[in-house]
Amino acid sequence: EEIILPQDIVAKKPNSISFEEAAGLPSIGITALQIFNRVDWNQTGNVLITGASGGVGNFVLRLILGNLNKKIVVTAGNQESVQQLINLGLNENQIVNYKQDNLAEKILVINQNQKFDLVIDAVGHQLSEISPDVLKANGIYANVTHFITPKASDSLFGVGATILNISNLIYAKRKIYNHIRTPL
Repeated sequence: EEIILPQDIVAKKPNSISFEEAAGLPSIGITALQIFNRVDWNQTGNVLITGASGGVGNFVLRLILGNLNKKIVVTAGNQESVQQLINLGLNENQIVNYKQDNLAEKILVINQNQKFDLVIDAVGHQLSEISPDVLKANGIYANVTHFITPKASDSLFGVGATILNISNLIYAKRKIYNHIRTPL
């Protein structure tokens, strides 16, 4: 089968990755770029990324590490993920195992008991519920998953969070592609 696409939204597949890996890159990359382009980085000093070893979390982490000088703390759930994040340049003391009890407290300890300007939630569910506990008043919560719980939504409202809902669906529905080639 063949399909026709606008030339602005296609790129040559790198030889170093499989077709399966390449198929996921557009969605992952565009989502990460939306976060990167929509956040006011001048107002952001420290960042928590949940799910930093996953697709979107990892991509946005790479964008931040490569382009900005921000204090970053991330979550990971197993040693393989921790090692992947260390290989990207994070120190082990920037990584929190999200399977621990008292997760919010442990995240804050790593950040010297200071709340975060920005939480990028690439996991949702129970991790969305710790976000209000670690986010500064009037901080930014970037919701990537659409799996925010009602409890988290209420708590984020209580801390005055600005919620950035990151979705590629709106662009696809409206056939708007200019965000894809936006320079960093």
